[in-house]
Amino acid sequence: MGEIKSTLDLVLEKTRHMNLTQTERNEKRAEEIRKALRGLIQKFRDQVLRKEQFLEAFSRLENVEDHPKERMLIEEVLKQLRLDDTPESRRAGLELLEFVCGLNMEPLSSIFQAFDTATEKARKEGTQKQLARLFRDHRISGSAVIPNLEADPDLTDTLNRLHETHEERFESEKARRIAAHDRSD
Repeated sequence: MGEIKSTLDLVLEKTRHMNLTQTERNEKRAEEIRKALRGLIQKFRDQVLRKEQFLEAFSRLENVEDHPKERMLIEEVLKQLRLDDTPESRRAGLELLEFVCGLNMEPLSSIFQAFDTATEKARKEGTQKQLARLFRDHRISGSAVIPNLEADPDLTDTLNRLHETHEERFESEKARRIAAHDRSD
């Protein structure tokens, strides 16, 4: 009867003659650094790490040929930033890019501010419309009346359009920030 081999033994036997090229090793190492960066960024955004601690951990990461760690940091932070993020989370992401990479984040901040202002205005208008409708149709009014904004299809459509409009500007500006960093290198 033949010998029973584990999956690992079979894989090792089949790949024994294979070696990674330098480019493949660099890609693999870059992906490991990206994973480490994702963890560091998340800890910073969750306020588990302070600036100094982040900088210390970031400085210990190695640069990989064709994959500078600063560029990877910019890409990872910008990939994680969302219009819907909490103000604290946004601030932390933008702060990282400003103090570690020296990027001007004012254009992204202004997009966040414009989105927040437009969203707040739409919500206030939606609230006023629902309160007026409740009073007109049912004679319900008072400070205890809290309209259900989630059930208003007009408001939902307006908020979706606002999100789409600002998302286009946001993605375009993120690409400009990466390009600005590349030009400065």
